[in-house]
Amino acid sequence: MREFFKRPYVIILMIISFLLLVLMIYSAATEGDMDIFQNVLGTVFTPMQKGAATVKDYFTEKLSYFTKYDDLKEENKRLREELNKAYSNEREKLRLEQENTELKKYLNIKDTHTNINGLAYGRIIARDAEDYLSSFTIDKGTLHGVTVNNVVITPDGVIGVVYEVGFNFSKATTILEPGTPIGALVSRTRDAAIIEGDNELKKDGFCKLSLLPSGQSAAEGDFVETSGLGGIFPKGLIIGRVKEVHPEPYGISHYAVVEPTADILNAKDVMIITSFEEILDENTD
Repeated sequence: MREFFKRPYVIILMIISFLLLVLMIYSAATEGDMDIFQNVLGTVFTPMQKGAATVKDYFTEKLSYFTKYDDLKEENKRLREELNKAYSNEREKLRLEQENTELKKYLNIKDTHTNINGLAYGRIIARDAEDYLSSFTIDKGTLHGVTVNNVVITPDGVIGVVYEVGFNFSKATTILEPGTPIGALVSRTRDAAIIEGDNELKKDGFCKLSLLPSGQSAAEGDFVETSGLGGIFPKGLIIGRVKEVHPEPYGISHYAVVEPTADILNAKDVMIITSFEEILDENTD
């Protein structure tokens, strides 16, 4: 029993009970004058009220923080959606502008080359996995009027020749690939020659202009175009520009290294010439 009364919380409860008893007696003796009683109560309970208020303020502040956090998350989500929509619209606008520019270039080709009657607009959908500069596949075929030996071009120049055709696709070799000779002319001198692929030059994205007459038939910077001879290529299509001129090993003629004006490696949108009229150059040798 003695151990019970020695415990701290028991002593504190006894003191508080004694004080309350004294206050009750005093209150009865003073006929309801509660000033001292209220002061004592205030002294006892004010720290507790302050603690409760502090706890209340803490949780109110945290609740306000989380409410603001949720609001900020929602606003951030809305702004992201608006930004993505604006970016998507801008990207679509740029795509349409680029597409419109390309279409104008293609229309200009047809206006410039009046001998071209039929064109199929296509897109390169695959390339030779082992050699990107060798061949490629286009998403147009016989259903679109494409046939073997049709010429493939971009607004910047010739890039290849169709060698296989399906209903809705066709395959073409690039002008850099050996085995596809093209009748050509040096635009400045009108000297005839042959454009063909060369395995060594292909590594650098170049092709070879062979059988040039000796003399000043070609020089660095000269443009090379199709001659129309052979009936496969329309006359007057730009192929490339001369980078270097060298004598052939046997000294009978010269050859030139030609850089295609079209970006063969990165070409995507193309045109396939499906029909044209043959026009021979009277000055062609």
